[in-house]
Amino acid sequence: MEKDDRIESGSMIIAGILLLILGICVMVTRDTFIFTMVELVALVFIIGGIIEFISLFLSNKKKSSSLFAAIGMIVFGQLIQLFPRIPVSFIIILFGIYALLVGTYKGITYVIYRKNKVKGRFILLIDASIFLLNGLALVLTPIENVGLLFFIVGLYISCLGVMYIRDGLQIVVPVKPGRITRHIRINLPVLLVALLPYRSLQFINRYLSKYDDDGKVTEFIDKKEDEQPDIEVFIHVTKEGFGTLGHVDLCFKGEVISYGNYDHRSFRLHETIGDGVLFIAPKEKYIPFCIEHSKKTLFSFGLKLSPQQYQNVEVKIEEIKSRLVEWDAPITLDPEHPELYSDYASILVRDTGAKTYKFKNSRFKTYFVLSTNCVLLADSVLGKAGTDLLNINGIITPGAYYDYFEKEFKKKDSFVITRAVYK
Repeated sequence: MEKDDRIESGSMIIAGILLLILGICVMVTRDTFIFTMVELVALVFIIGGIIEFISLFLSNKKKSSSLFAAIGMIVFGQLIQLFPRIPVSFIIILFGIYALLVGTYKGITYVIYRKNKVKGRFILLIDASIFLLNGLALVLTPIENVGLLFFIVGLYISCLGVMYIRDGLQIVVPVKPGRITRHIRINLPVLLVALLPYRSLQFINRYLSKYDDDGKVTEFIDKKEDEQPDIEVFIHVTKEGFGTLGHVDLCFKGEVISYGNYDHRSFRLHETIGDGVLFIAPKEKYIPFCIEHSKKTLFSFGLKLSPQQYQNVEVKIEEIKSRLVEWDAPITLDPEHPELYSDYASILVRDTGAKTYKFKNSRFKTYFVLSTNCVLLADSVLGKAGTDLLNINGIITPGAYYDYFEKEFKKKDSFVITRAVYK
């Protein structure tokens, strides 16, 4: 076992134990915990103001702005001490707003599934109702619900700690090959994990800044085994814009399979909803297209599958293809004037020869950025190989996928055998 593996494993286990202890403390103390935290914040402001006040009079330079800052910190800290229910209520209301947003997106997903006659949609309606009702309760009566809320927060932190301990152990303990079992996985909050690919992109850009850019596709490949992966997961990320949150594709048998909101004529609700479009493109043309046209960096993770996993993935992909109908990108309707078409689907077809499709049925018939998105389609395939990424809140972001596969690559004998960057 390498030294870096031991350090990584030990760090994750220690972090997991600390999170587990913190979670249990939060569950036990509940409202006492949050009021104590608010009191500590007030003390920090007061002590900081006093230190600033003393240092101001001990120094030779007297600044009125520093004096007002010191007084302001002390007054602000005392106000928190006098009225602790106000900051506590504000915190709980923020949780309530988050619950309302989750309930809203689940409600929108239910409406989409109802329109497309997707089976099993009723559970989404129940789920949306629970989030909306609880969100309203937190917003309207925050203090009355503080105990229940922080019991749930403590439970979440404890489960997150258990995940960290398990992941840390699996870095150094061999994973049983051929595992196909799926488990509920507790991930970091969506807003934190969503930007992980972008943070890695920034690190890579700093690393590459000392090299000359010759305009060609640059590859960095790291292998655990000298074998070719059976399926690859591409996670895209750009330097700016919505692309910083990432996009997910699959590559199987040399074909890239991508799902997204590619028909600009069907965009609704500020481009968050539209007809679901799936395209299939050759890998050797698609990677240069993404890098040169879209200015993306691609993170690739290669998976080695057991015969049973390979068969399961193959069957799932064929099942998805059986639900497709050919869709003509705008450029194919007027091939003699390609310069007139600047939409993504048309440029993709022109530069890579991709085949484009829409769904005649299934939950992927309509794309929705928060549920039926690129990650859900990829997960519906990779779930057949045993990816352990069933997120308890139903939202799986490209960042969560990146975080998951990074950890799997570090684990001893896991099925993620390669990690590559195309830039």
